[in-house]
Amino acid sequence: MEPRPLGRECEAVLKDIGFILPLSFILSILSILSNAFPGVPGFLFLSCVRLLDVRSKFAVCVILSIATACTAGGDATRTVQRLALDTLFNGREHARELVIWSSETAGPALEQILIDHGLEQHPVDVQKLASTIPANTIDEATLTRIFRDNPDAWAEFFRRYPRSSGLVELSPVRFSSGNTVAETYVGRSCGEHCRNAWRIVARRDETGTWTVTELRWLRVPGT
Repeated sequence: MEPRPLGRECEAVLKDIGFILPLSFILSILSILSNAFPGVPGFLFLSCVRLLDVRSKFAVCVILSIATACTAGGDATRTVQRLALDTLFNGREHARELVIWSSETAGPALEQILIDHGLEQHPVDVQKLASTIPANTIDEATLTRIFRDNPDAWAEFFRRYPRSSGLVELSPVRFSSGNTVAETYVGRSCGEHCRNAWRIVARRDETGTWTVTELRWLRVPGT
């Protein structure tokens, strides 16, 4: 597995304070962690402390990587994803069923967005997600068969899922500001030239309740 680039913010911080360990070594650590924790979409450098002994002029950088820091736990991730789905497909489009992309690879609407933001797609467990709208998952192999075996592929999709508003994709959730602010992306495909994506930011208040504070439509490349 090739080491993934450090996030822009993290790399900028490391360059600003200076670090002794080679960047390639840090990326190797992240690669090992990524393989050990496949469900975690990112890693946070909890601390990078530069200790300076005035007399010896000796500096050492201590790096602690916490695998769960970026996700703040699966429950928080699913809470934010559930809120995003509810905001878009219950509050806006009133969908009666969700068909959610569940695969190790990105779907058609979010593929480029995930690449641009250094995120990796992971399968979705709809039972744990516990969406307020009835939900099913579809994997890449099943969708490929539908499109391969039917000339009117999207028409066949909606024959199978007549209550849905299309194929829905969920990105991993990123947390910041002490795990009180979350960012995620939702995609929806509903035809050959029908693809939409949204960036959703949510904030957690003192009672632990998450609320959407920003909802922005994003243009999907190629549409």
